[in-house]
Amino acid sequence: MNNRVRIESVISYGIWNKGLFNKLSALVFALVPILQHYIGVIQNAGFTLLLLISPIIILKFFKVLLKGGIDKECLIAILPLVLFEFYTSLVHGFSASRLFYVFFVVLLFLSIASGCVNISYFFKYAIIIGCFATITVIIQYFTHYIIGRNIDLKFLEYLVKDDTIWDRNAEAIEGLDFSSYFYRPSGFFLEPSHFFLYTFPLIGMLLLSPNRDRKSKRVALFLSFGVVLTTSGMGIGCVVFFWAVYYLLKNDTQGAKGVLSRVLSVRTLFVLLAIAAVVFVAYLSVPFIHSSIDRIFTNDNHNAIDGRVRLARSFAQTISGRAVIFGTPGITSDIDFNLSGFFATYFKWGIVGLFFTYWFYIQGLFKLKGSLFWISLVIVVISYFTAHTHGTFYMLYYLLFLMNGYYERGRERYQVRHLNKQIIAV
Repeated sequence: MNNRVRIESVISYGIWNKGLFNKLSALVFALVPILQHYIGVIQNAGFTLLLLISPIIILKFFKVLLKGGIDKECLIAILPLVLFEFYTSLVHGFSASRLFYVFFVVLLFLSIASGCVNISYFFKYAIIIGCFATITVIIQYFTHYIIGRNIDLKFLEYLVKDDTIWDRNAEAIEGLDFSSYFYRPSGFFLEPSHFFLYTFPLIGMLLLSPNRDRKSKRVALFLSFGVVLTTSGMGIGCVVFFWAVYYLLKNDTQGAKGVLSRVLSVRTLFVLLAIAAVVFVAYLSVPFIHSSIDRIFTNDNHNAIDGRVRLARSFAQTISGRAVIFGTPGITSDIDFNLSGFFATYFKWGIVGLFFTYWFYIQGLFKLKGSLFWISLVIVVISYFTAHTHGTFYMLYYLLFLMNGYYERGRERYQVRHLNKQIIAV
């Protein structure tokens, strides 16, 4: 068995959907988190491509539905997002366009939950995209520091859907952060945080799957290197977290007890102290690292999470009455700072909206295992700092990873029940 097969062997949902169209649709789902920011015939390029491929995918869903072949684990798992979408279409008044959008998104959710997308193809294309983006970042660093010139990707400006997005993220495209004046390339992503949001599930799958091999670890290391080079604070923290989990679990034969013994071991303490010393020296001597850490932890108005958390939290204290429960869609027009997924959902859709969205993500902490458990944990944590975990396109992207876990869980439960029946029969 070759390396590629071993990496993908646990990614089995939808693998019966083969052929050119299924490869194309998997590629579209791998691209939509990036293309959502670019011009399309309808709304944006990502949505336009989804519309083009949706008729066949939705027809596949209805075919599966008529045959009664929907996996129950996946259907139960997707239920919170289905309820959330219908809730958003009704809570603040009826709109035909909004209702159409909701039905379209719900059908895509259900199609993914029904195995109508080959997740193995999707995972392969996402890895290729992530690796290509990492190569682009490395080239940008090389040309900046060796040749003394920045690779100018400004031709993308003409394709950006919202000019203000380009204005806010020009430093990421051109490789210059004007708030801290150090080089921050992000390849063809609009900003470093987008690069991180796209690649962390790939790193988690490659590094923490039980059947990982040398090739998967090398690819995970390469993607991790790309995330670190972008200087994304959340990205660096996530990379350190995934590799720490990998280190603690790589020889796990005793479960939680074995992990705890390694955490408390002298060797682990020595490694942590050594890492802390290296980071401290680098912070004092390397401007790139100094600026990256300052962006996360400084207390002025220019740190990385100030607008998303501190300002949003203070604004949330002014919300009262019905808006606390159901939110209000117009309130965000008065906000001139970035909102995380948590606060954006709270302001627009209230506590009810938070309940449905976090019901979907948090259930992964109780039902999924291995790499998908850790990926679910990361999504829940970063949702307090970044907006995209609650955006439709990244939800679709993360959904494809998580649905494979629910499908595997359903298959395991079926196999256990089948084996028990055979034992009883004997």
